[in-house]
Amino acid sequence: MIGYASWGSNDTNRHRRFLGFKWLPGAIATEFVSSDARTFSKPPDDWELSDWGSPKLWFAGSPQTMTADFLLEGATGASGHVYEPYLNLTPRPQFVLPAYYQGRNLAESFYLGIPGLSWQNVVIGDPLCSLGPPSK
Repeated sequence: MIGYASWGSNDTNRHRRFLGFKWLPGAIATEFVSSDARTFSKPPDDWELSDWGSPKLWFAGSPQTMTADFLLEGATGASGHVYEPYLNLTPRPQFVLPAYYQGRNLAESFYLGIPGLSWQNVVIGDPLCSLGPPSK
């Protein structure tokens, strides 16, 4: 996997914490999840996603997926949210992924795809990481 975008734990079909992908060197990820960058503390090994009705099963105040898990599983970079970003201010995969694939670095790619800076978004990874020189 070189690029991934999803609804994360907001997808009713997503029940597992880890995706089980083989992340390639330089792989990046993003999700439409309100609190996926709420912490970078490692949860217990047996922690899994749950729902808003089961607070005893939450980790760090939320049942949702975590950006740090992409890095733990092998991705090179990812974006996440420290609190509710509202959908209109989340990274746009249709801009981030093509820019990155065409050779822009991680910082440029996410900069192109996030409509509002200094909001709830964070980008984790080497800002100069790229897949190589831009294609002509």
